[in-house]
Amino acid sequence: MVVASTALHLGMVVGWSGILMKQKDDPGAEVVVSEMDVVWLVSLLGLVWTFSSFVSGPLMEHLGLQRLLLLSLLPSSLCWLLLAFPLATWVMYVGRVGTCVTAGIINTILQPLLAELCQPRYRGFVLTLPEIMVSVGLLFSYALPRFLPWQVSTALLAAPFLPLFLLMLLVPESPYWLLKREKKDEAKKVLLRLDPSCDVAEEMSAIRSSCTNEFTFFEQVQQLRKGRNARPVLLVLSHFLLRELGGPSVIFMYSAYMFELAGVQLDAFTCSILVGVMRLVATVASAFVSDRVGRRPMLLCTAVICAGAQAVAGTALLLARDAPFGQGAVSLIPLVAVMLYVAFYGVGLAPIPWVLVGELLPTAVRSLGAAIVSSVFALSVFVINFIFPNLIALLTLGGTFLLFAVINASLALLVFFFLPETSGLTLREVELVFASKHQLANDEAEEICRKDKVDV
Repeated sequence: MVVASTALHLGMVVGWSGILMKQKDDPGAEVVVSEMDVVWLVSLLGLVWTFSSFVSGPLMEHLGLQRLLLLSLLPSSLCWLLLAFPLATWVMYVGRVGTCVTAGIINTILQPLLAELCQPRYRGFVLTLPEIMVSVGLLFSYALPRFLPWQVSTALLAAPFLPLFLLMLLVPESPYWLLKREKKDEAKKVLLRLDPSCDVAEEMSAIRSSCTNEFTFFEQVQQLRKGRNARPVLLVLSHFLLRELGGPSVIFMYSAYMFELAGVQLDAFTCSILVGVMRLVATVASAFVSDRVGRRPMLLCTAVICAGAQAVAGTALLLARDAPFGQGAVSLIPLVAVMLYVAFYGVGLAPIPWVLVGELLPTAVRSLGAAIVSSVFALSVFVINFIFPNLIALLTLGGTFLLFAVINASLALLVFFFLPETSGLTLREVELVFASKHQLANDEAEEICRKDKVDV
């Protein structure tokens, strides 16, 4: 729970854009924020995340997962305070870059550390906790500017991280990392602390076996040339790219701005709070249905419904622009449609792609493939947030939503034609789905050759 709670920072980094909008509209603010500053400050998350994700890998290997996560918490508090009390515009950029760097580090560490600390019977539920905490952080950052000044709202975002820092001191280091560093005694203590009834010798043997099967970076580059490894990486990569170009980060980061521009009669910050509540409820629901329904049906259904909701929102906005009653009943349709999009995004499109990263990426290229997917994901977040104001100027907000609907419909087609069902399959069985008969024959021939050499 302590490790998963650090994901609050990720939700806050996304939701802080609403507080930024309130600062921009504050005539008494000492630091003036221009339209271009808003675009850059919102978009920096994707750009910075690209680099911090790559840096996190070597740092994790050198420092350890728990220690790096611990060290990222105090800078998070400091960066939020810089955003709350900026002396100049450049100070805001420093604070924003700092929060984005720590968000990238936390996002990279969370799932591996949780998977390596928790027992198998709890793993499915535990791995959904970070997404729930992201939704809580998002809702928290949406709600604060509705009731408090922007400076107080931003300063309160720093509050959770000192208690979390102290609690993280109680969290043990990953036994996988300890055994890689040949710290056997410490690994034994951690395993017994996590599960006093476990067979320590058997656990350590299993961990050592999994560690010895890892490929180096250069070996993974060679393995990625094989079609059976490249195809699943490209599939996951395409999924993330289409999902992000479909506008989810725009909806969450520009939420208050969007509702104000759409002319929704409710207060823009109230609408943002409703979005945050819907995201949280849907994410919690996803934790209970994903294993029962299956990955492929959930992704297909949620992509289709999200595309339909965006099409309805876009059409209503275009009609409202010309209708004499545009500020009345028609103006509420975009809010309802966006709420529907957020609900089904939280159920399927948000959590399941990260599950596919673990299930579809082959063992031979898992870490390299994950790094590529994370980088393209972050870059696409930057691009769509940076060009969003230009898209509105070119297509209007209604036209932009229709474009997002087309992209999400393309994602549904990708899932329908190319995504296999992975629920209930072992990782080996999933890898065989992407291997042709010719490749399987070659693998068998290579295995026979290896056995013959051993016999000789």
